[in-house]
Amino acid sequence: MPDGAPDNDLTRQYGLAFAEGRDLLIENSGRDPGDALTQVAQLADEHPDRLATLPGDFGFIRLRPHGDATVVRSCGGLVPFYLWQKPSAHCQGEGSGVRVAIATRLGDFVRYLPDEFRLDPLVNAIWACSWPLFPHNRTFLAGVTILPRGHFARLNGQTYAEPYWHPRPAHLAYPTPAQAREHAERLRSILIEKLTRDLDPDDGNLLTLSGGVDSSSLGALAAGVVGRKVWTFSLLPSKKRPDLVQRELAFIAPLAQQYGLARRWEIHAHERLVLDLWQAAPRIVFHVLHPALCSLPGIVREAPVRVLFGGEFADEVCGSVFTIPDWTRHTPFWRLAADARIAFRQPRVLGRWAKYRLAAWRGRASHPFPRALLDLD
Repeated sequence: MPDGAPDNDLTRQYGLAFAEGRDLLIENSGRDPGDALTQVAQLADEHPDRLATLPGDFGFIRLRPHGDATVVRSCGGLVPFYLWQKPSAHCQGEGSGVRVAIATRLGDFVRYLPDEFRLDPLVNAIWACSWPLFPHNRTFLAGVTILPRGHFARLNGQTYAEPYWHPRPAHLAYPTPAQAREHAERLRSILIEKLTRDLDPDDGNLLTLSGGVDSSSLGALAAGVVGRKVWTFSLLPSKKRPDLVQRELAFIAPLAQQYGLARRWEIHAHERLVLDLWQAAPRIVFHVLHPALCSLPGIVREAPVRVLFGGEFADEVCGSVFTIPDWTRHTPFWRLAADARIAFRQPRVLGRWAKYRLAAWRGRASHPFPRALLDLD
């Protein structure tokens, strides 16, 4: 990661190249660094499906003789791994006839490999429609795949990816009030620990603040509990709707005042916002849909941003349109019927439950994406 210490000789001795999580893994193992790295290498070689037994979250490559390797992406997926293979008659040894490239930046394939890469029409069409979806792990470049979060891939002439960690159990029981309190306390301690470790102690921490529960909680914890200086970036509704703008600012402004959020950047949505941001951004080989990422080059010219953080992926934990299929599968009808508030206040919930249950009964895949996107290929 940027500003991180490079792998030392001991790490290289075990054929390991870390992208993230190395120091925390060794520290939390409670073992000698050599013993901890030995365990990592052995699991990657012999039992990669058991990598979740290691402490922390990590991403690395385990390199072995004869050119084969195991690539491991973290469960959080902070650093991506892109994979590419192509037949070649010039390779020797095991897996001969195959060239392999691994990168954490998609543009490096175009920048450093002599091959002429083509765009993948399906993936580019989907992202051009503002849907962040990589069908079958394909990427914007044809022939380059992305390793899913919590997966490992073995590269030995043939590439296949399997999960070593999966967040969806076969059955999910509803928590008791005591369990719910325990979960909330544990989540709070995890967030405080990570914010303490990852945010810059001096300055340059930019929070994507929408005013919602997720980003507001991070701002309150980072500035009010951890004591870090926090800057904010907010995407506000169009200026044509001052009522909506004032509604958003009614959440954002008091938080900024209470916790002394040092600097704030705000932009207003309009029809050409994404296009205008794209045109002002550096040339890259993939679509960037998030307004904060599109605006980041301009913000960096004004202030030295060192850490960008936000609650974007909290929806995957707390619930959103993307988690409705999971919620439907684990929610029996009797529980919906027992809660009269759902029937009277949120009738759409009942409709969604019926829709996804019917799709599962008919053997169709449950997903929140428009079916037309998956029929493009």
